[in-house]
Amino acid sequence: LRCYEHAPSLPFEEELFERLVSESNRPLLLNMIALLVEEHQSVLGPFFFEELSPEDIATRLGIPPGTVTSRLTRGKKALYKLLKEEGLLDDLAV
Repeated sequence: LRCYEHAPSLPFEEELFERLVSESNRPLLLNMIALLVEEHQSVLGPFFFEELSPEDIATRLGIPPGTVTSRLTRGKKALYKLLKEEGLLDDLAV
């Protein structure tokens, strides 16, 4: 699964997303991404599970790389908010 060298970091991101993309949390990540709007799903799925760079995702979707980067940032924020609202942040396996 994707490391985060290709997308902007958020203060909470590194530790949280390292735990979230672990094999034991993969089903949770898939389910949470599925609850997000299509705009976020279309970039987060390829980023986390196919390990595509923002440039590769942009090529696939036919949109500018900057648009992908901003959607990744907004999508990660939305994912964090959803996890927090569902009370799942503390339950993530290490």
